[in-house]
Amino acid sequence: MKRTSLISIIAILIVSVGVVVYVMGYPKSIGTPSYIQKTPETNISFTTSPYKERTLHYTIVANFPTTTPLSNLVSTQTNKEAISRIQNWVLQTVTQFKRGNNHINIITPTGATSSALSADKIHTLQIMYLIGSSRDTLSYIFTVYENTGDTRKNVYFKTFVFDTTTGTNLSLNDIFVSNTDYLNTLSTLSYTSITKELPSLVNTRMITDGTSPNAVNFKNFFFDNNKLILLFPTYQVAGYAVGPQTVRIPTKNISSFLKQKYP
Repeated sequence: MKRTSLISIIAILIVSVGVVVYVMGYPKSIGTPSYIQKTPETNISFTTSPYKERTLHYTIVANFPTTTPLSNLVSTQTNKEAISRIQNWVLQTVTQFKRGNNHINIITPTGATSSALSADKIHTLQIMYLIGSSRDTLSYIFTVYENTGDTRKNVYFKTFVFDTTTGTNLSLNDIFVSNTDYLNTLSTLSYTSITKELPSLVNTRMITDGTSPNAVNFKNFFFDNNKLILLFPTYQVAGYAVGPQTVRIPTKNISSFLKQKYP
């Protein structure tokens, strides 16, 4: 299949599922899983997607790709490297969730029943993703939902943006011209967009800090046709009740900073 045709097909699919609507929303409840219970000592194996794990203390559902269009667009080796990069991140996220909430090696065959949590207190990790594309990029947009207690809920993002010619995993430094003031521009545009969308009662100090001209504040990005999409997780610019935020910047508004190869 020709490269341009494949990218067009991907773009059509993305429009059909409404990627922008999705990333602004909350993940749906996964309900009661029907798969076999595992113990925390079970080794994580990413041979099939989704990866699922359920114990008396937590539930994990992690979706991830097992191949990418980069195999046809660039090379099979590039595809393998992209999949490895993504799956390593998924593994780190799952491991951190279990370790951070003391879920590793805490259940024994004899003590499992006595240490069970009630259904409304079972910790949850859910990882979902969608695919986005533009003229020269292929993006994997992950949404992570964590619930580790009655008031400890979080929604955050992770994006992987690949150049469809070289297969390079792109960062902000790769898409913007060096020695330009692009961070201040992203900061101003993001602050203006978010303060316009959110009600006046929102803490503007959080918005100011969360959109300050620091690369880490804009690390979750992707291209959607002729727009640069910036994703802000809960607690970066507003509290959980307000939800994560999405900023869409027409690339024509930042064309003086973007490298010519990108939209």
